[in-house]
Amino acid sequence: MFVPMPGRVNRKLDVLEKMLEHFQSNSFKNDKSIHQVGTSNSHSNDSRYVEMLKEEAQMDLRYNITASTANWALLAGYLVVPGTFTSLQDSNKVQDALQANKTGRAILKTIQNPPLLVIACLFFAGGTTALFCLFRSRKIRNNYPWLINKIFIPASLNAAAGLLTPFVNIYTSRSGNWSLMAIVTTIVTGLSLLVFSSLLCFYKMFKLNKIIRQDEAGSEN
Repeated sequence: MFVPMPGRVNRKLDVLEKMLEHFQSNSFKNDKSIHQVGTSNSHSNDSRYVEMLKEEAQMDLRYNITASTANWALLAGYLVVPGTFTSLQDSNKVQDALQANKTGRAILKTIQNPPLLVIACLFFAGGTTALFCLFRSRKIRNNYPWLINKIFIPASLNAAAGLLTPFVNIYTSRSGNWSLMAIVTTIVTGLSLLVFSSLLCFYKMFKLNKIIRQDEAGSEN
């Protein structure tokens, strides 16, 4: 009767273990490569609309914070400007002194709080510049959902609120008397509302809808 030597048995076991480990490592590498190929194929098969949505969800936080800050600055500018309409009317003595000559009447009808007007203009200019830079950014300008949700909609709503504020201020504090500054402010705010709302409609109804239709057509095929 043949009895195998313990040394030979151990060597055979070691060889089997090495073969098993080699087989498992090769199997893991193959599975990993297959998974990577499948993932890359799934990404390559994504439609442009899906890619836009993914980019919007994964957008750098700095862009989101910049857009929110710029919209806040615009809103602050809209709300601060009407404060320049009535500052000097609060004092009857100042109003009477200015009404005594043509220069005073001109001042009374135009700018009645220059420092406040400067602050409002800085807010408005800073917010507009920041939004324009975001709009022209190479990473953002082709992402229509992000532009619509982060720039056009908030800016349009802020401009609408800014356009309403002068009317409330004039008809509650000035008895319906329109000064030159109030007219200029209303015109600028109205133009801002027109620009942002036009961009919103154009990107939402034309550019984004075109991408959505292409995505639906591709999914049907």
